[in-house]
Amino acid sequence: MDIKIPAAAAEPDVPLAQQLRSDNEALHGAAHGITRDTYGAGEQRAHELMASTARRLGLEVSTDAALNLYLTLPGRDRAAPALMTGSHLDSVPRGGNYDGAAGVVAGLSILAGWIAAGMQPQCDVTVMGVRAEESAWFPLSYIGSKSAFGLLGADALEILRLDTRRSLRYRHAQVLGNYAHSGATPRSHRHDAVAALAEVIARLQQDWAQMEAQGHELTLTFGQVYTDAQQADISKVSGQVSFGVDVRSRSVDSLQRMERHLLDAVAAAEQKHGVRFALGERTGSQPAHMDAALQDELQAAAERLRLAHRRLPSGAGHDAALFANQGIPTAMLFIRNGNGSHNPDEAMALDDFAAGTRALAQVMAARAGLAPKG
Repeated sequence: MDIKIPAAAAEPDVPLAQQLRSDNEALHGAAHGITRDTYGAGEQRAHELMASTARRLGLEVSTDAALNLYLTLPGRDRAAPALMTGSHLDSVPRGGNYDGAAGVVAGLSILAGWIAAGMQPQCDVTVMGVRAEESAWFPLSYIGSKSAFGLLGADALEILRLDTRRSLRYRHAQVLGNYAHSGATPRSHRHDAVAALAEVIARLQQDWAQMEAQGHELTLTFGQVYTDAQQADISKVSGQVSFGVDVRSRSVDSLQRMERHLLDAVAAAEQKHGVRFALGERTGSQPAHMDAALQDELQAAAERLRLAHRRLPSGAGHDAALFANQGIPTAMLFIRNGNGSHNPDEAMALDDFAAGTRALAQVMAARAGLAPKG
């Protein structure tokens, strides 16, 4: 798709973005890693920084009942459907400075560039700072975006904050066997929870490889495996192991197939080792497909800017999935990030951020009908 963009309109305010990145990081002190706790002081500081910046730019600032943040540049036609961009501002415990927040900073830097260039969109353009995207703080994902669509049930208001030391993206499960003396219990008489779980993990790794060879696209992660510190000992056969397993795919069929592999592996291990698996509550989310037209426009913008790019699925959950499943044309733009996200060593070069933001700005300008003000 060939879109015509005024040259001044396509240039975001990169120095503002750099300042916001630095300020956002400085708000969290000298500790290793960033902690923007959902509905806590960390997330709130980030929201206040973005809101105060928006007010200085002359943007309209508002929140909803869930305290999602909306930063709006008014368009000529206030009744026209709005164009939105943005991301979340919370983080996992001791995460990085860019996951989520970079999307809000990018949107603000684009609007700042338009304002400086004397440009106005035809429709309202809103940068959204979403609350509570990460499920590391409460046992519920997408609290902010679900609230925005009226999808958060009343029972969610009773949910308590979780112990943030646990990885709560994963289903909590257990293997229950029998504790026994390591030197006095032969193999044939053991009900070893560790051995049973190890066998399940090894078998599922093989199943995963076979599924990939068959063309399935998915990930499998055992993010937590631990014994009871009060009862486990080097000289004991373990009678209990807690673990979590996370399976992700864009394909419902792939998810269901891996779940069958899991249940088959569990049944076999129970029979062989004389243990019992208690998988606990099964949780999950609906895969989402991004809008093809938006993806085409982002790709065309990257090509005009001569940026190396490729399309790829997101193995991570994101508010974008909920928007897409509500019928909102949605796309995600990823910028390369050294060491990955969700860790203190997350690293994103400013030049890479600026390049990705310029591509986003071109698509937004075309979609918003940007033109000189007046």
